[in-house]
Amino acid sequence: MKRIILLVFSLFLVVGILSSQTIDIIDSTGVVTNTTSKVYNVAPGTTYEYKVDLKNNTSNQVEVKMHAYGEGGTINDWVVSFCTPITSAGGGLCGMPNSPSAKITLAANETTSTPGSIKFTQGSTSGEAIVKIEIADINGSFSDSFIIIFSTGFPSSISSELVKEFSIFPNPASDNFKIKHNYGPNAVVEVYNMLGKLVTKVKSDFVNGVNIDASKWDNGYYFCRLYNDGKIQKTIKLVVAH
Repeated sequence: MKRIILLVFSLFLVVGILSSQTIDIIDSTGVVTNTTSKVYNVAPGTTYEYKVDLKNNTSNQVEVKMHAYGEGGTINDWVVSFCTPITSAGGGLCGMPNSPSAKITLAANETTSTPGSIKFTQGSTSGEAIVKIEIADINGSFSDSFIIIFSTGFPSSISSELVKEFSIFPNPASDNFKIKHNYGPNAVVEVYNMLGKLVTKVKSDFVNGVNIDASKWDNGYYFCRLYNDGKIQKTIKLVVAH
C-alpha cells in the first residue's frame, strides 16, 4: 500500500514539474498560458502594440529572447518587432522588424518592472495572420509560447468577438494595485479572501484603471471576481505581500 501511495505521489510530482512554466508571460489579463489564443483586429497598414511582462519562476538567473513565427492564416505580409521589458539588468531595447528581440536577463524570481511590447504591423491585404510568440532561453534549454491572431477586413468566426480584458497589476501587490477592464459601466469587481469573505467591491468602467488600497490587508491570496450584468465573467487570483 505504501508503495502505491509513493508511486501516485511521484506521478503527481512529475506531472507538476512538467506542467510548470519556467517563465510566466503576463499581459493585461494576467498570466498567458501556451493554450491561450489572443484575437485582435488591426486595420491594414497600421500597427498594434501588445504589451507583455515576464516573470522568472526559478531561483536562477535566466537569459531569454522573444521570437515570432508564422503559424498559418490567410495572409503573410505582416511585420513583428520587439521592444524588451525593463529588468534589474536593464532592457527597453527595440529590435529590427521580423528579428528576435535583444537578450532579456531576469534575476532569480524577478518580474519585469516595465512591460515590453510586441509591435505587429499588418500588410496591405485583408484576412488573418496567426502568429506564435515564443519566449526562449538563449541556450535552448526551455521555451514558452502562445498564439496571437491578427485580423483585418471582414472578421471570420474565430475573430468576430470583441476582445474583453480584465487585469490586476501589479500582482503580487504590496500596498496597492490597479484594476482595469473594458466590460463597460455595468461591470462590478468583488475581491474575496481565502475564507470567502468579501473584502471590497467596486463598480465603474475601469478602462483607464482604478487604484485599490491594500495596505491594511493581510498577506495572502485573494480572488478578484468580475461580474457583468450579474454574471461572473472572469476571476483573477491576487497575491498581497507587504
